[in-house]
Amino acid sequence: MMRQLLIISLLLVGCEPSPKANNFRLQVVTDRLQRPMYHAEVPKEWQRSDLKNDLHDTTVPITFFEADGVHITVHTFPKMRIPPEAQISRWLKQIVDLQVEDVKVEPVGHGGYLGLRVEAPGLIAFAMQMAPEHFQRNSEETHRSADYTIKAVGSDDAIAKQRQNILHFAQTFELIEELPSL
Repeated sequence: MMRQLLIISLLLVGCEPSPKANNFRLQVVTDRLQRPMYHAEVPKEWQRSDLKNDLHDTTVPITFFEADGVHITVHTFPKMRIPPEAQISRWLKQIVDLQVEDVKVEPVGHGGYLGLRVEAPGLIAFAMQMAPEHFQRNSEETHRSADYTIKAVGSDDAIAKQRQNILHFAQTFELIEELPSL
């Protein structure tokens, strides 16, 4: 009986509705030199703006999306590696009256990247670095500067409404050119 309850509870926890594939379109995201570098499945209702300002200024995102009051930015950091913990710490300092119990940080990894996901009131964000084994073996400059962040901010309600879309976008965000097998 106890085993059946455990199995049922695990199934229920893991059964968050996933976004339907036909609600997304594959989009290419360029790096700071305007070269096609990444692609991701983007919800069709998200409005995209590619910023063409000073692309060497890492405070300027490489692309920006907006949906239902949520602002989603993607940043890259050429020629520098910022530890995911440092990014998360900086983001959390930007939230006024933050309570520790309202913050959830967990490790994530996909497509040759490792990092952290943070969820807090009004925020879902990812700080991703190329896994050390790929970074050490990869001499191609394009890939060596491919670390990125995805940050979604908005009201608690707006973030909750877009949560599954944000998670799907982040999970599908990857290099166009696959990393070589180890």
